[in-house]
Amino acid sequence: MVKKRALSLLLTLLTLGFLLAGCGGTSSKVPADGTYSCEVSLEGGTGKATIESPCTITVTDGKLNATIKWSSKNYDYMIVNGEKYINESESGEKSSFTFPVESLPIDLPVIGDTTAMSTPHEIEYTIHFESIN
Repeated sequence: MVKKRALSLLLTLLTLGFLLAGCGGTSSKVPADGTYSCEVSLEGGTGKATIESPCTITVTDGKLNATIKWSSKNYDYMIVNGEKYINESESGEKSSFTFPVESLPIDLPVIGDTTAMSTPHEIEYTIHFESIN
C-alpha cells in the first residue's frame, strides 16, 4: 500500500512538473554566444524610411544586441528603452545603431531622430523582431 501511494505521489509530482515547465510562454532560450540574423520590420513614421532585414543579432555572455541599419543616412540618434544611442556609421553612409534586445521575438518601441527635414525631428517607430535564424 505504501509503495502504491509513493508511486502515485511521484507520478503526480512528475505530471505537475511537466505542466509547470510548459508555463511562462514568453520566456525564450538565449542562443549560444555568436552572431545571428533576425528578420525585422518597421512600423510608424511617414513610411519613407525603412530598415534592412535581416538585421544582425550578436549574443555575448547571454545578452542580445541588435544592429539596425536604416535606409537613410539622416538618423543621428535613436532612443531605445529610454537610452540614447548615437549613429555608428561613417559620414555619408546609411545610419546604423547597436542596442540591447531583451528577448526574441519582440515588438520594440523606439524613437529615431532624423535630420532630413529643415529641423531635426524625433519619430516614433516600432521594430518587430522575429526569432533568430
